[in-house]
Amino acid sequence: MTYPSPHTDNTASNCWALIPLKTPGLGKTRLSGHLSSDDRKQLVETMLAGVIEALRASRLVDHIAIVSLSAEHCPAGVLHISDPGKDLNDALTYASQQLQIIGARELLIIHADLPLIDSRDIDSFIKAGRQQQIALASDHHGMGTNAIYLRQPENFTFNFGHGSLARHLRQAEERGLQPALSQARGLQFDLDTEQDLHCLNTINLPHSRPQPPAHWSLSHA
Repeated sequence: MTYPSPHTDNTASNCWALIPLKTPGLGKTRLSGHLSSDDRKQLVETMLAGVIEALRASRLVDHIAIVSLSAEHCPAGVLHISDPGKDLNDALTYASQQLQIIGARELLIIHADLPLIDSRDIDSFIKAGRQQQIALASDHHGMGTNAIYLRQPENFTFNFGHGSLARHLRQAEERGLQPALSQARGLQFDLDTEQDLHCLNTINLPHSRPQPPAHWSLSHA
């Protein structure tokens, strides 16, 4: 992949997808009662691979970046941005600024734990966001934020954490914007708890997608 230089023509559309990633061995601790550290690491890597596959198949995403502490799990063709090591919101703010320096005009923040995501969900989300300047995808509880599309990412304040959807909605309102809200299952279904894992085990994923190992089934708990 060829990355745009800081002198890229800013009149052109240049949509970057940005994935924040924890160190895989340290993620999904709420599943530690059922999955070993190695299994949780494999789970994170499998879901990340699926999200990247969907982004690569998207017709509207031009480039992909990951912000994380280590480049170990950043595949070829994906730009790694070093996490400054504070918290998720600081990491996203820093990464967003770096991408804007190299020419990003549009930004899609998307989490790595979306096992049902596909390129159609992503393209529909971006299209709706382009019309409204901003799009938000909640988690399946309607509380958190699984994805944000920003037509103008400058000076947007990321407020991820418990109850983040309300904070992001409020910020959009303060800017005079009415966000497009996604109802796509692929964007809403994130995997955090054993109940989420239960649900995933009842869904037949397409064979083309990275598949979770059979021993993740809760029937083996």
